[in-house]
Amino acid sequence: MRSIKSPETEELYEELVDGAVRFDNLDKAIIGTGSQYPSGSVFVYDGNKIIDIFVKDYGMSLDEAEEWCGRNIFCFGYGEGTPIIFWEADE
Repeated sequence: MRSIKSPETEELYEELVDGAVRFDNLDKAIIGTGSQYPSGSVFVYDGNKIIDIFVKDYGMSLDEAEEWCGRNIFCFGYGEGTPIIFWEADE
């Protein structure tokens, strides 16, 4: 899998905690940075955008993308560098 990096995320990356995780090919799902005290900043990803990328770019069905992302991305833990996954609240 080739990593697609944008200049905007490269600039953000310089401001993050050492060892901050950046998922390959998911820069389009980055919505900013965030932190939890006392850790430094990490990337914040939109969970729905991640799923959309797997559906559109990798040809998965919605169910396949939700299951794969749930097992491989959303439960990911890497210590201080672990990204935050943002989910918009239902109205």
